Amino acid sequence: MNQSLGYERFTIAHEIYHILQNRVYIKEKSVIEEMVDHEVEDYKNNNELMADSFAAELLIPEKSLKDNVKEVTNSKIKDMGNDIVIQLQHKYGVDYIAMTRRLKEVGIINDQQKNQLEEILGMDGKLQTLTKKLGRSNDLNTPSKDSYILQKNLEVLKANYENGNTTFDDLVRIFGYLGSTPEKFGYDE
Repeated sequence: MNQSLGYERFTIAHEIYHILQNRVYIKEKSVIEEMVDHEVEDYKNNNELMADSFAAELLIPEKSLKDNVKEVTNSKIKDMGNDIVIQLQHKYGVDYIAMTRRLKEVGIINDQQKNQLEEILGMDGKLQTLTKKLGRSNDLNTPSKDSYILQKNLEVLKANYENGNTTFDDLVRIFGYLGSTPEKFGYDE
């Protein structure tokens, strides 16, 4: 995918929503629907918002995030800085921007704070330097340039496809993220 590990994780969670949505009825007034602005009329945009909300709640649960923010800031949320965002993003395994968005979504920071925290993204190499200084890996924020799928995951895909749990269209989408096709792995429609 040539994206950062944090971005890839969020994208996978986002796509899990789409797969589940096609398989399972998500009842009205679920926690996911409550997180989405009901004013959005375009189904596709609403569906994408719901997938993002699902991914955010799956990877960065609101209660857990609020508890962790209190812990790392000693309940002084006004002291939220880039270093704290980096700590949190590593705790949850997401990229920097996913963390700042989630912090705003759950009301921990406001728009102005979010914008200030994201200024580091426009400063060439500053996020990577600060991340290293904090003793953390840059894998969550730096594109991997790798395209591969683990053998175990290939076996799961194969079993799900053979059992009818995964459609060929699902395989096209999954392999498409890797810049490949199901046919290259021996699948026929």
